[in-house]
Amino acid sequence: MFKNYLTTAIRNMMRHKLYTMINIGGLAIGLAACILIFLFVKDELSFDDWGTSSDSIYRLEAAFQQNQGEYDFVAMSPGKLRDTFAENFSGEFDAVSRLYRNRHMLTRNGDVFQEEFWAADTQFFEIFDLNIEAGNGAEALKNMSSVILTRRMAEKYFGDAPAIGKTIEMTMRVDGAPASYQVGAVIADPPLNSHFEADIILAINRSDYIHPNGSNGLDDWTTYRSFYAHTYVKFKEGANIAALESGLDDFISRNAPGNFSVQLAYEPEEYFDFSFINIQDIYLKGPASGRIKAGGDLMTVYSFIAIALLILSISSINFINLSIAKSILRSKEISLRKVLGAARSDIIKQFLIETALVMLFALSIALAIVFLAIPAFNSIALTFISNDFIKDPLFQFGLFGLIIVVVIGAGFYPSLIASGYRPVDALRSHRVSGAYSGKLRNIFVVLQFSISIGLIVSATIIFQQTRYARALDLGYNTDNIMVLRGIGESQSSSQLDVLEARMLEHPDIASVSFSRAVPFDDRNGINDFYRLDVAPDEPFMIPTRYMDDQYFPTYDVAILHGRNFDENHQLDMTTTRKNDGTLIEVESAALLNIAAARELGFSNPGDALDMVLGWGHGPTSRTIRVIGILPDIKLKPATFQDE
Repeated sequence: MFKNYLTTAIRNMMRHKLYTMINIGGLAIGLAACILIFLFVKDELSFDDWGTSSDSIYRLEAAFQQNQGEYDFVAMSPGKLRDTFAENFSGEFDAVSRLYRNRHMLTRNGDVFQEEFWAADTQFFEIFDLNIEAGNGAEALKNMSSVILTRRMAEKYFGDAPAIGKTIEMTMRVDGAPASYQVGAVIADPPLNSHFEADIILAINRSDYIHPNGSNGLDDWTTYRSFYAHTYVKFKEGANIAALESGLDDFISRNAPGNFSVQLAYEPEEYFDFSFINIQDIYLKGPASGRIKAGGDLMTVYSFIAIALLILSISSINFINLSIAKSILRSKEISLRKVLGAARSDIIKQFLIETALVMLFALSIALAIVFLAIPAFNSIALTFISNDFIKDPLFQFGLFGLIIVVVIGAGFYPSLIASGYRPVDALRSHRVSGAYSGKLRNIFVVLQFSISIGLIVSATIIFQQTRYARALDLGYNTDNIMVLRGIGESQSSSQLDVLEARMLEHPDIASVSFSRAVPFDDRNGINDFYRLDVAPDEPFMIPTRYMDDQYFPTYDVAILHGRNFDENHQLDMTTTRKNDGTLIEVESAALLNIAAARELGFSNPGDALDMVLGWGHGPTSRTIRVIGILPDIKLKPATFQDE
């Protein structure tokens, strides 16, 4: 019987080639789009799957209270917090480890490379299950002279030769002193669908974080600049994470240094807060500031799921319309089958088999389209979809479910309509009772066109917004500018002067500027400023950037009021420290953008010119004079300090 159904279905498809091509083509394009979206969503949701341990791995994050109760969320926490946290909550977790990211110089056989380094605690491998191909990763993190490389990094520097025991020179110290490191382990390349990628891993060495004034960056957790560690915790099974989070305010109050409120004019628990985020949520839900690498967007995932459902609806409605329209022309064939003894269930089976056959042909074409489109799709969407997705059990299960839904959803109703024709009407005339309801047809057509128009309008709006964003005047020049990163704050002024002079000797270089962040970086410092003339006890937390006097000329940023930094003005220079590390309390200069001036209470930004502002509290406090007002150049409200 099934063979008869299949033979009849193939004959009917061959007899109506144009109808078949339209039906299969429309369904294939819709299915291809849905499959690509499914692969994209699956890729976005698959980040940081570390097996059974994923549910217990969390990252500690911070939130800073800004003005008017606003919060600035960052993905990092103070380095000192790891030890303090371990002392207070050791019974709640199995392991805790920090990751510090730095970019330094690596020397091998006389060649110099700039690489990204990661420093980790000894419990790093107890949290992250990375495949160790050679050596011993845990032991390497106990040795301050060992280094761990990924497979791609080992091949880069040592080729096919074994890397274990080989030596490389690296500059890790704040003072720029080089040191030799021996390869203690080689690990497999981290998965692409992870929120971090670490090619070179070292043990955290306290001597690498000693500043020229003698302080150690690992011991500070009282200022914004101390928040540069990514801290990961692997909790014990059954740990009450919510209860632990609720007690963090008390933890901060008890453990923050005693001079905290003096330095920042806030109680520590009022200034910042901590929270935990599960590692599988970091990519889509983690804060944008301080990310290790770019994350995804949960709303984008939801939007793509909705688009896939709409496309599938359009394809199914189109298939239903065509199938029912064609079934009216087949009314005599169906009526003859009934006269010869076919039951209504037989007609339904015939139509469902035809629908399944069309679906299989369309699915084959859709998969071919997907295979051809994956390279371009990966390039556009920045995904890592491979061509072996067809082997994925989850994909196979989803595809099987999709086939069932489409075959039943798009094939059952036309078969129900066709099987209800009265033979006497069909054989006597072209009009048949129980035929496709005109009202329902209108509903399907209106629904189909409404969805199509909605998608077209949405695509047009997105395209226009994208074009607007690309053409948006950022307030600074981006043409013919090259950014050289990794010079480091440890370089002396004389070294930078020599580098600037050598670069300016090149005929194609018009200007050179040194800064801690370029305009499009999200790397602001946070400092508290207050007006001495109005309310010295009410500070404003304002993002701050540091640069030299060539920064604004290089980026073609016009100064609206006042002047730029000038090396001939002694007080424009950033204040220095005494031998004991305390700041010399002398006046220095700053420029404000319009947003910062208004946040400080100046309705007319020009009125802030020549105003003296307080900066910080206690022994580190000083004053700054506003020497210039800048336009808002698509940054947060900011002050700009000369380096």
